[in-house]
Amino acid sequence: ADKFLDPDGQEVDVEFDLMDAHEEELMRAVSLARHLAAAHDEAALAKGHDLFRAIDVNDSGFIDVNELSEAFRTMKLHPTRDQLNYLLTKYDENGDGEIEFEEFRCMYVELAELHLEMVREQKRQLKALFS
Repeated sequence: ADKFLDPDGQEVDVEFDLMDAHEEELMRAVSLARHLAAAHDEAALAKGHDLFRAIDVNDSGFIDVNELSEAFRTMKLHPTRDQLNYLLTKYDENGDGEIEFEEFRCMYVELAELHLEMVREQKRQLKALFS
């Protein structure tokens, strides 16, 4: 843990090592997402389908706004309904209001990259706060 002084002069331990480990894990997720988006081999596509099915909790073969919201909640993220609808509109190429697997492959890359950037920004803010 790194030691910093809070505004009252008290020493505070900040676990940047844990944040670094989480960042590394997210970097691997981004790499996996990019691989999935470009994948044509059966093994990579199978992993992608597994992830898609984990989000598609009602087994409809599509991800709707409620399932997308729940997926974010499992990542401890809480986008607004407007943000979720924006994502659906952006990646829903056929306009049916749901995300199919092929649409998901593209969306997952951006989501993984956004999650990584959010963690990096939180880390920068904490370091600035305790510097």
